[in-house]
Amino acid sequence: MPVEKITGAQVYAGAINQSGALEIKTERIGRDTSYGKIVEAVENAERSAGPVQRLADRLAGYLVYFAMGCAVLTFLLTRDIRATISS
Repeated sequence: MPVEKITGAQVYAGAINQSGALEIKTERIGRDTSYGKIVEAVENAERSAGPVQRLADRLAGYLVYFAMGCAVLTFLLTRDIRATISS
């Protein structure tokens, strides 16, 4: 729902101006905003991944090769493309 703003009122990022001119003074930018803090928290979490997470990431890379190998083996044994696709 549209909300009317008066001079001096706070306007948040993503607000839509429906008519007239609008002059905005920024109070915070970049890392100081709420969005910037969320991005920083996610980056910190990614940097501090535990040993189990690193192992899972490494093994996930091999999963694709394993699945492709199973599909090739299925095709070589059965010569059935439907069985290959389903494996």
